[in-house]
Amino acid sequence: CDTTTKRNSWSCFWIETAPSIRKMFVASIAVIIEHMTNGCILPVSFLLTGNPTYYNLALYGEVAFMIYATTLLLTSYALQRDVSIEQMHPAVWHLLILHHVASMMLCIGCIMFGDVVPKQLVCYVLLALLGLTSSLHYIGMILDIGPLSLANSPYIRVGHHVICLLLQIIFRGVYWLRLTALVFLHTLEVHSLWVLVAVMVPMLLFTAFNVDFIKFHVKATRGCFRQMQQYNQFKQT
Repeated sequence: CDTTTKRNSWSCFWIETAPSIRKMFVASIAVIIEHMTNGCILPVSFLLTGNPTYYNLALYGEVAFMIYATTLLLTSYALQRDVSIEQMHPAVWHLLILHHVASMMLCIGCIMFGDVVPKQLVCYVLLALLGLTSSLHYIGMILDIGPLSLANSPYIRVGHHVICLLLQIIFRGVYWLRLTALVFLHTLEVHSLWVLVAVMVPMLLFTAFNVDFIKFHVKATRGCFRQMQQYNQFKQT
């Protein structure tokens, strides 16, 4: 297969890639589209215009996607065959289900309480978790699978790793602590103790996810730098 041009590189990649890897590639694209829609385009549209339609579409869209994704994961367990959207290893299916349920709890709570919930704060949470971090994570998975992987385009891959890690630290680390504190104070002031517990349990679950996410990207970025150094040493010999 001729890989002398970028177009041919992508064509050859698709022809020579195993069906299971193709499924992961398509799955990543599907998740990116959902994350960018419900986690970036719609929240930003609301923040810029104040039109509640964008806010409601983001929340209902996220709930619908989480219900669909969770149903497919449970079906995968029942069939002992991966029919999920994410196409990830069965070892992480239970974590994905936990993540999806926590997402649904937060979004459904925001829908149920309506105008009592600060809409701007909700949009910032969606941006922090979906639009500005998770989307980049899945883009990285596409890069790893395709012609822009570390072996083929080391500087592009390292650059993406660095940008992704910085955004993870900023939005899932520093900014997330501020968001969690704001959510806690608002819920404590406006709602009952039971509502506070119902809100903070998924928030704390997402905090644990965020810590694990940041640790993963720190490890991945270090490994990417080491591989790029080995690649440069190989070129010089």
